[in-house]
Amino acid sequence: MRSLNLLCSSSRIRGFALTACVVCFTAATCAAKKPQELLPTVISVGTPIYPLIARQARVEGTVKLRLSTDGNQVSGIEVESGPAMLVVAAQEFVRTWKFEQHNPTSFDTTFRYTLSNVNCIDDKGTATLNLPAEMDLSAPA
Repeated sequence: MRSLNLLCSSSRIRGFALTACVVCFTAATCAAKKPQELLPTVISVGTPIYPLIARQARVEGTVKLRLSTDGNQVSGIEVESGPAMLVVAAQEFVRTWKFEQHNPTSFDTTFRYTLSNVNCIDDKGTATLNLPAEMDLSAPA
């Protein structure tokens, strides 16, 4: 399995500062819905966000999407479940993904959004990305 870890970095998007401390790009050997299904390798992504409005409303939850690719990028998104405020953020994020050239395919991906009770001023939030299968995003409550 190939992975790429990025150092912590902060960015401000739509009024929300996010510190991405761990970003893993996993190779096409990840398990998916079917054991024999291989996932495409993600080579480029934007910055995932936990929407400020969702944080203010204390919305947490899991977003499940079914993605289709055209061999280079996401070509279709089906929402399987999740809170509406978080679904929009997840959809915007997956639209930034670029893949290594592959045969067009479909697969499931899961986003978990949680609010932490950390009262540290410097805690901007974290993102752990095991792309393209799973993402965990947390932000201070």
